[in-house]
Amino acid sequence: MNYVLVMLLLLLQLAGYAQKDSITLYAYEQKVIPGIAPARDVEEGGTVVRKATEPEVQYYIFIAVPPGITRHPTSLWIKGKQFGVKAKETATPVERLITNDSVIILVPRIEGKVLQLIPVQTSPTQNQEGAELAKQNELVVVYQANGRIHYQAQERITTLDPVQLQ
Repeated sequence: MNYVLVMLLLLLQLAGYAQKDSITLYAYEQKVIPGIAPARDVEEGGTVVRKATEPEVQYYIFIAVPPGITRHPTSLWIKGKQFGVKAKETATPVERLITNDSVIILVPRIEGKVLQLIPVQTSPTQNQEGAELAKQNELVVVYQANGRIHYQAQERITTLDPVQLQ
């Protein structure tokens, strides 16, 4: 009986250490509708063709890293498309103004470091595991820790209300 109890406690403690070094993802997307009038093209016959203005999507992606731990994001996949990543340290809480009197908290106040991940266009790399994870998840973050490559996936990206520019 004591042997089983000791083994159970040891297993729980090891599980706690495994979770301690992982990162936490916060991911949001928001459509941004341009405020300018759609462009028009005039064809040779004088016919005016209006081009529909497609809303752009702005991504707000953050990782929370526990205190005393270092993580280096190297790339990410958003909805199956691979991007490079630029990481920028940011203070918490991270808030976003959604109306004149309403604010949404994207990342709560936490201990440790929070990095905002900014997707940048890059040439795709051969990363089979990341590509496989991207097939089932809307977001996959690839980062380096202690000389090893790690993956953190999020099945769904939270959608914020669209913004209409003036």
